[in-house]
Amino acid sequence: MKELLKENVSIETEPKSKTVIIQELGNRLCQSGYTDSSYTEAMLTTEKTYETVVGFGLAIPHGQADLVHHSGMAIMAFPQGTIWDDQIVKMVIALAAKEEDHLRMLTDIALVCPGQEEVNRLACSSIDTIAQAFTEKE
Repeated sequence: MKELLKENVSIETEPKSKTVIIQELGNRLCQSGYTDSSYTEAMLTTEKTYETVVGFGLAIPHGQADLVHHSGMAIMAFPQGTIWDDQIVKMVIALAAKEEDHLRMLTDIALVCPGQEEVNRLACSSIDTIAQAFTEKE
């Protein structure tokens, strides 16, 4: 199974709350067969404990590996930015990773989004460009 399906990428024209973003991305992960329905709640719980903004306008919400059926991700891009814990983010990548895939997937994200310039460029691009950036290694 591919880790990123094109239908799990969206470019949002209006800001959304962190909770709404996580719920929508969690629903995409579940509907695509990556997780079960409890994964969304697990991501919301993780947000209460850990900061998932990793810098460069990028947030990577995630839940527990034991709720993941297949490793995958869902992405929302915000060309104008959206507020996430008092910071402006341009991309949110919901990560659903099996234990054995977690570090590799984070490394792949870091290679695609190594800095603010790359995050901004991707956030202002197209769904096809975003999907291709994260799937060309698959």
